[in-house]
Amino acid sequence: MSREFKEIMKQLSEMGDDKRKKYNKKLGADDNQFGIAMGKLRALAKQIKTNHTLALELWESRNYDAMVLAAMLFDSKLLREQDFEELIKDAYTSNLVDELIFRALSLSSYAKQYLKKWAKIDDDRIGQGGWDLAVALLIKGELPDDEIEELLVYIEEHLAGAPAAKQWAMNRFLCEVGIRDDKYTDRCIAMGEKLGIYKELKVAKGCTSAYAPEWIQKGIENRRKANNRKNNH
Repeated sequence: MSREFKEIMKQLSEMGDDKRKKYNKKLGADDNQFGIAMGKLRALAKQIKTNHTLALELWESRNYDAMVLAAMLFDSKLLREQDFEELIKDAYTSNLVDELIFRALSLSSYAKQYLKKWAKIDDDRIGQGGWDLAVALLIKGELPDDEIEELLVYIEEHLAGAPAAKQWAMNRFLCEVGIRDDKYTDRCIAMGEKLGIYKELKVAKGCTSAYAPEWIQKGIENRRKANNRKNNH
């Protein structure tokens, strides 16, 4: 147990509050947590910078906030194949999976390999991890059309019956494809209409619906606004 780890854990213990603890519990976190807002953890991660050794110690503490911080500090270049298997099994909430994938695993050279391995697994968290990898690699432009096509076919056949966290990540991939690639837009909207996932989900004022046709249309609208702002400067 390093001195730096002890210092960071002490710092974390002073950053939490009961309100956030309750919120984290709704997300699936257990009692081993301090209750720290994501903004505070991101600011701390920015201050610490990449630190793989510290990240491993924080992750192994099994404290929820420390694990979230660890996901932000891992050095993707130092991640091994066996780390993918071990880390995803420990990531026991949807939020923790998201942080682990988007901040660390998706940046590794093994990301494509594990997308293919995890995307079709029924386990909710591992399946979510596979589709988070798909979203991350799509955003980075690292998925060729034939792989996008294969994933869309899988979504059409399995989205309706997928477990909750995996379903959410699959739906996000469907929407991101429809928003980012014009040649898939109509198809993704049609798939969303046919499947009807999240169509009846209530949406808070000012938030975008998770229903694919509405999410895609909003995303395209936002993309066009951003392009217009860029062109006008």
